[in-house]
This record gives sequence, structure tokens and C-alpha cells, in this order.
Amino acid sequence: MKKPTSSDVARAAGVSQAAVSMILNGKSGVSFSAETRARVFDAARALGYNLPLQSAVDSDGRLLAVLVPTLSNPYYTQLLQAVEDQAAARGFRTLFCNTARDAQREAYYLALFRRSRVAGVIYTFLPAFPQQAEQLAQTIPTVLIGEKNTGQTLPSIELSNRKAGATIARHLLKLGHRRAAFLSTPTKNLTLARGQRLEGARACFEREGGELLTLFIDDVSEGDFDSEPYEFAAGELLARRLFTQTHGVTAVIGVNDMTALGVLSAARALGVRVPVDCSVCGFDNIFAARTAFPALTTVDHHLDLRGRAAVDIVLGERGALSPQVSRIEYEPRLIARSSTGPAPQ
Repeated sequence: MKKPTSSDVARAAGVSQAAVSMILNGKSGVSFSAETRARVFDAARALGYNLPLQSAVDSDGRLLAVLVPTLSNPYYTQLLQAVEDQAAARGFRTLFCNTARDAQREAYYLALFRRSRVAGVIYTFLPAFPQQAEQLAQTIPTVLIGEKNTGQTLPSIELSNRKAGATIARHLLKLGHRRAAFLSTPTKNLTLARGQRLEGARACFEREGGELLTLFIDDVSEGDFDSEPYEFAAGELLARRLFTQTHGVTAVIGVNDMTALGVLSAARALGVRVPVDCSVCGFDNIFAARTAFPALTTVDHHLDLRGRAAVDIVLGERGALSPQVSRIEYEPRLIARSSTGPAPQ
């Protein structure tokens, strides 16, 4: 029986022989869609073509890599589920890589992706190494779920966090709150969304003659909390400081739902009645926000839609490699629940 050649693979996959060689050998400096890569690998295997050792070991052309900064926040596990479901529906598998907000770990994964030739890469946070991420995108379709800094060229699926902050602020102002507090973990570049939420909320309060205090937990780090998720513990600690040291605040905005859930915990412990004495709200609409007591008012981020869109982009469904389609934005949606109510008189 005749041994299959690269030209046989090219005919079966509907691509050129040169494309087969570049894809199977992982040639740098060239870019192919995830679908084209998968088609070539499928054809090679169906024909019994001997794959280069690196390709045979590392990838079958149907693996998407997803980078997350933490797994302690259900926001990311919910987003990962949406990505995995959509990838599976398209015949792709997923590799989840937790950087634990460690830039060196992120750099390791980027190098791994280049060697293993995954079909696509999905960032769920702002890259610590934007230049390296953009270099990777030249050969492997890469997308960011979240806001990107000015000048970055990665395709992105965004939710305007400034609008999200303004949405929460308007809700509180309509309820009569004029003095509120915004509680957050550090608002550095790696958490760009947090700063934008604050900006949106603060601008809205200032326009209406209100006041928005800010409390950041810059004096402790994620490693200081062993038994509790960092953002929950941070919200609890900041709320204790707020409730015992500050007077006249009638509403608290957590930078995300996990932080806001920590605020609810501190309020219960200190006898602060929510929402009678103080309203509490967050962002993300994670499942735990629904089951909290009282149920948490929040902003929905359309995680399922954004996760599916990310997969479609890296697989070429939305023209990710075309300069005309470099950004998709979803509108934030207020989910008003029982943790917010009229300001106390």
C-alpha cells in the first residue's frame, strides 16, 4: 500500500502542500485559522500520515487554550464553562491555564503555547506581556475577553465597565443614596476593569451631587488569606473597616460579586441590616449572588454570550483576523435584587 504523502494530505484538506508543511511543522511567522489547522490534522490522521513528533505529541489541531488569573472567583469558572461548551460543540477541546496572577507563570504558558501549537488562545484578563501576546496572535488566533488598553491590537470581547459602574450608581441614586462607598482590591493595570467601574460610578455620583468614597485593600495580598477566597475576604475586611470607622454611608458597591458577598458577611457579623441600614451591590451576576441572603443586586456581564463569541472568534467565525472586526462590546444589564433598597432617612 502506498505511503501517504503531504500532497495527499493537502488534497484531502483542501489546502496547498506548503500549508500542510507549515502547519504540521509549526512554522513560525505564518498564521492559519483554527479550522484550517484542524482540517489538516484530521486529514493527516485519516490517511495515516506520519506526523512530526512534536505535532503528534503536543496537539491534534483541536485544542483551545484558555488563560485565567484565578479559579477562586466563580466568575471565571462560569466563563470557562461557556467556553468549554462552545468549543465542544465545535469539536474542540480546552486546556485551562491558571496564572494565579503571576506574570512569570503567564510567560511560561505563552512559551508552551508556541511550542505545542494550540489552535487558539483565549485570554480572560489583560495580558501582563501585551507584546508577547500580540506576537503569539500573529501565528495562533488569540482573543481577549475583557477591556484592552489603548494601542493593543488583540481582538476583544468587551463589556463597558464604565457603563457598568454608572448603571449601579444610577440605581443607587434613584433609591435616594447620596453617600456611598466603593470597595476594591488593587486597581492596577492587570485589573483594568476595576478602575473603569470605579470611574463610571464616581462620575455618575458627582454629576448628581453625591459622594463616592473609595476603600482599597493595598496592604494585604492574595497569599495572606489561606482559608477564604481573596476577594471575599478582602470585601469582608474592608467592610469591617468601613462600618466601624465611617459614618453616613448608606450604600456599598463591591468591585465584584465576591467582594460584595464579603461585605454581606461583615454586615451580618456587625448587626448592619441590609438593605434597611445599608444597601450592598456588586458586579458579575455569579450564581452565588442569586442565592445570597439577601439576594445580591449586581450587573450581568453576559458571560455565556461572551464565552461563545470568544470561541467563534478564534475559530474564524467572526472574522477575527480581519481588521474590520477587532472588537465586540456587550451592554451591561442591571439585576436588581433585595440587597438594595431606599436610603434610610
